[in-house]
Amino acid sequence: MNTLKPWIEVVSLHPDVTSEHFSEDIFALDLGPLADGDPHVPAVYRDPEQFFRASYLTAGLRSLLEDVLSRLAGGSGSRVLKLVTPFGGGKSHTLAALLHAGRSRKALDVIPEGKTLPKPPTARWAVFDGQFFDATTGRTVDGVHIQTLWGWIAWSLGGREAYELVRAQDEARVATGGDVILALLKKGPNLILLDEMLQYLISAGGIKIHDTTLRDETMTFLQRLTVTVTNTDNTALVFSLQSSKRESLEYSNLLQTVDHLASRKDQRREPVEKDEVLAVIQRRLLAKLPTADEATPAATAYQEIVTQMRRAYSRSGAESLEAEADGIALRDRIRAAYPFHPALIDIMRERWAAIPDFQRTRGALRFLAACLRATQRMNKSRALLGPGDVPMQDNEVRQAFFKEVGQQADFQAVLEHDLIGANARARRIDDRRARISGRGRQAAGHAAGDGDSRVLLRRTSA
Repeated sequence: MNTLKPWIEVVSLHPDVTSEHFSEDIFALDLGPLADGDPHVPAVYRDPEQFFRASYLTAGLRSLLEDVLSRLAGGSGSRVLKLVTPFGGGKSHTLAALLHAGRSRKALDVIPEGKTLPKPPTARWAVFDGQFFDATTGRTVDGVHIQTLWGWIAWSLGGREAYELVRAQDEARVATGGDVILALLKKGPNLILLDEMLQYLISAGGIKIHDTTLRDETMTFLQRLTVTVTNTDNTALVFSLQSSKRESLEYSNLLQTVDHLASRKDQRREPVEKDEVLAVIQRRLLAKLPTADEATPAATAYQEIVTQMRRAYSRSGAESLEAEADGIALRDRIRAAYPFHPALIDIMRERWAAIPDFQRTRGALRFLAACLRATQRMNKSRALLGPGDVPMQDNEVRQAFFKEVGQQADFQAVLEHDLIGANARARRIDDRRARISGRGRQAAGHAAGDGDSRVLLRRTSA
């Protein structure tokens, strides 16, 4: 292990991570402000070319882009798509990618994997973000007061002329009929993106409209919209519902009702699956993706150490073969995740995900960015950034950690007793293991994820 280069000497961090003006907000992306052109949205999200250069096209995202762009071009593809993501599972980034592709298809060509995607004409587009549309007051644009989802979609697609088609229904806050929606979508191509609908519907439930509520009228409109979109040639509708785990649990019946509104018309898509989050993290936090030549030495060294350790404890030929196979699998995962140890990503993805408000992708980016910045300040690293290498002694890292897991009061004592300081319990255990087993066993423990920070990282998921 001592012959391996520290990862900090091999990879370069993304300028957003190393900036003196670094802020965690750089990883915050909300669809509404992006669509409105809010200058406070970081340029890496506002500019289509920068966005796609910093993005990794997962299989799910590529499939979504293929379907949506094909529909906008009048070809085959699903017309109504529902994003199915765990909280923080890349939903906002996926919707932003669809918006940029619909508004500026050429921007996709800056990445090789984007060049082969369909090339429709520039689409009319409408973005409705339930976090940024007040159910009570609506929004006023160019002197026109818009009160409903259908009013906003009409205005977004065709301005004042299109809004006149639904003005009466918008002012009365009564859902438009399918014939009106069909007339609205006659001029295409049309891209409609609906985000955080659950959050909006929760608020709309308190607004009375005659003998019903704005929530009921909105759900009626959504049902009619999904049916009508399937009868158009070049319109695509993509929507998401979930705002947070806690919120969805409290309104599970509402979520289920809306989820089933278009069940016969939509297709469910998950934009980020399994190990794809590794590539997402690399693309966003590193200046460039590590090459195989850069990642292989560390991956092979870890493979050899773990395989050797497993062989030593094998009691049969079958167990020895299993050790070989597991070593190869570890090598491949480390090579794909370099400079991150996949065990660190697994802890966040599989264990921290049980925490109600942990955002899987955004939270992982924020925490890992803090770890990278701290390691760079110390100018010292090992071959990988794994669970045992998280610099918990750094104040920024501790703040980022507790912000994500939200349990500072419960685990501050654990942090002080087990992890921080020369007399920390985990450090004493590691030192004892090193003395007893020698350098090889210490390295094997590190490769398996046994290190100073592992204690707290594990306990937060208990």
